This record gives sequence, structure tokens and C-alpha cells, in this order.
Amino acid sequence: MSYPTFRSKGTFKRLEMSINRCGRVQSKHCITLDIACLIQLSEARALSRDLKCQLTDAEEYKGTAIDRGHKIEELEKRLMESEMLRTRYCNKVSLLKDQMRSSCDTAHQERTMYEHTTQILRDDLAKAKANYSDALRRENILLDFRRSIVKILNLDMSCPDYEIISKLSTLVNAHHDFTLVSKRYDEPLKSPCHHVHQHRTPTPRYTTDDSGFMDPLDDLDSDLNNIYNKRPHHRGLS
Repeated sequence: MSYPTFRSKGTFKRLEMSINRCGRVQSKHCITLDIACLIQLSEARALSRDLKCQLTDAEEYKGTAIDRGHKIEELEKRLMESEMLRTRYCNKVSLLKDQMRSSCDTAHQERTMYEHTTQILRDDLAKAKANYSDALRRENILLDFRRSIVKILNLDMSCPDYEIISKLSTLVNAHHDFTLVSKRYDEPLKSPCHHVHQHRTPTPRYTTDDSGFMDPLDDLDSDLNNIYNKRPHHRGLS
């Protein structure tokens, strides 16, 4: 290998200086390249970290989406069940409405019938009240008549009816007998010389002048023998 020969020392120095300059330029260029590589490496690492974070977020989003999908399916099932229940309840509500209408119609008919029956009962009650008041009036008249008879016969007010009727029958019989005797005494005497047959009308047996005692004695006897006017008999011990 042949080396170049330098004729003078100045030329050698200039060459050495140029070589040093070239080394410095190359070293600076290498440092710049290393810095650029380091920057790219840091950027790549940051990008990798970002991608890892995004991948983690994507996995979380995927899990959340799966959970939400399950929830959506459950909600859809519930919605279908709710629709079925709504349809069933709508049918029940329509059926209940029909039953309520029929019940209202039946209740209206029954109320009309009950009102008519109530009106009939009110009319019957008014008639019964009128009959009751009439019966009370007649009862008061009969009680007044009984008091008058009791006063005439000089009896006690607490005496029973059969005793009053017995006394009254005795009085009527006595009055009737007295009337017959009075009529016999009032008849003209027959003349013994003249046998004249006069046509006489038969005197009624039970005719009296008192208009208040015109009933026959047979009717009084039948009234006395009536089961409601008999004196109660005390049965002896057998």
C-alpha cells in the first residue's frame, strides 16, 4: 500500500484539519439521526400506549354493549309480557264493563219494580190505616153503647159481656111480659047478651110498643146460648 507523500508540513496540517472537520460533521449527523430515532421511538411507545388504552376501552365498551344487549333482550321480553297482560286486562275490563251494564239494567228494572211494589204497599197501608181508624171509631161507639147499657142496668164497668147480655135479656123479657099483660087489660070486655063473633086479628106474640126492643125472644135466647156469651163453667175435680 502506497501512502501519499506530502511535500511540505503545511499541506499535512491542512489535510488533518479537513479530516477533523469531516469527522465532526459525521458525528453531528449521527447524533441528529439518533435523536430523531429516539423521538420516533418515544412517539411509537406513546402511540402503543394509546392503542393499548383504546383497546382496553374497546373491550370495556364491548362488555358494556353485551350487557346492554342482554338487558335489551330482557326488556323486550318484559315488554312482550306487558303487552300480553295489557291485552288480557283489556279483555277483562271490557267483560267487566258488559257485566256492569247488565247489572245496572237489572238494578234499574228491580228498582222500578220495587218502587211500584212500594207504592202498592203505601196504598194498602193507607187503606189499612183508614180501616183501622174506622174500626177504632166503631169500637169507641160500641164502648160508649156498652157504657150506656151498663149504666142503665146499674152494673159495674168491669163485669163481663155475658152477664150484661143476661141482665139485658131478663129486662127485655120482663118488659115484654108487662106489655102483653097491659094489652090484655086494655082489651074491651065481651057482652054476655050479644053473641057476636068479631073477627080479631091475632096479636103478635113479640110485638111491643118500644121500638128499641123489637127483636124476638128466640133471637135473644140464641144469643144467650151462643158460645161467646155463655157463662164459664167450673169443672169439678173428677
